[in-house]
Amino acid sequence: LGANRIFINNSQFGGVQPGGGGGALMYAGGANGNYTISGSLTDAIRWATQNGQGGLINVFSGTLTLGVGIGSGSASISKTGEGTLVMQNNVASGDFRIYQGVVRLRTNSCGTITNTGYVQNGVALELANSINVAKLLNITGTGIANGGALRNFGNSNTYSGAITLGTGGARINSDSGTLTLTGGVVTAGNTVTFGGSGNTTVSTAAISGGGGLMKDGLGTTTLSAAN
Repeated sequence: LGANRIFINNSQFGGVQPGGGGGALMYAGGANGNYTISGSLTDAIRWATQNGQGGLINVFSGTLTLGVGIGSGSASISKTGEGTLVMQNNVASGDFRIYQGVVRLRTNSCGTITNTGYVQNGVALELANSINVAKLLNITGTGIANGGALRNFGNSNTYSGAITLGTGGARINSDSGTLTLTGGVVTAGNTVTFGGSGNTTVSTAAISGGGGLMKDGLGTTTLSAAN
């Protein structure tokens, strides 16, 4: 993209949908199943925020890597499709919602700290590249193939935002290295499960609420807060 921007559902390109929908970016696979959008701007892909509706990223299959930043103002961005979305730049948006597939973060910025990331049942938010993500997070379920709704995918990473469990609880896995949680886990009456062959450390803020904790997998879970 260089110094250019993509405007989705913006009147500049006549793309406003009836009713002011937020518009979508879709990757349908093809070639070797991998595609990268690269460039120099931190807000190279912009969504309109008309009528409060946000943007949609559909990775139908394969892996779409966004080397550029995306933004939608205060509106939310949703991820659908069974493929993997890799984010390597700033994400300036309201809530970020994962409904299908995988979102893999390789940068510290996943939206502003005042908004929330939502991981639905049967999908995964993965951390890689030795990052620290501070966004508030709400997770539900065991992820894909029991791999964790929140998953330490590569290197050692930190999640410093507060994590709240949805109905039925959630699994947090560390595949390798150490996943450090410093923002606390609010069980909300549910059970958090720590697993995987890597390690998990809960420090600074506690695991709180009237739920429970379960541990499986080969890794070590260290509780260093007053849980």
